Amino acid sequence: INYIAVEELAEAMCVVLKKSVGLTKESVCAETARAYNFHRMTQNITFAMNSAFELLAKQKRIAVIDGKISLVK
Repeated sequence: INYIAVEELAEAMCVVLKKSVGLTKESVCAETARAYNFHRMTQNITFAMNSAFELLAKQKRIAVIDGKISLVK
C-alpha cells in the first residue's frame, strides 16, 4: 500500500462508488482495499484509505448524506 499514490487510491474509490449504492466511509475504504487484493485493514491500509477519502472530500468530489457516501456530479 505504501507504493500506491493517494491520488490513485482516490480514483479507485470513485470507481467503487460508481458501482455501489449506500456505502458508508468504512465500507468504501474496505471495498477499495479489496480491489487491490488487500483482505485485512491494517493500520497502513486504513491510513492510506482515509487519506484518499479526505482528498476526495477536499476536492468536493464526494458528499456524505446521512452517513452514506455518494459522488458529486
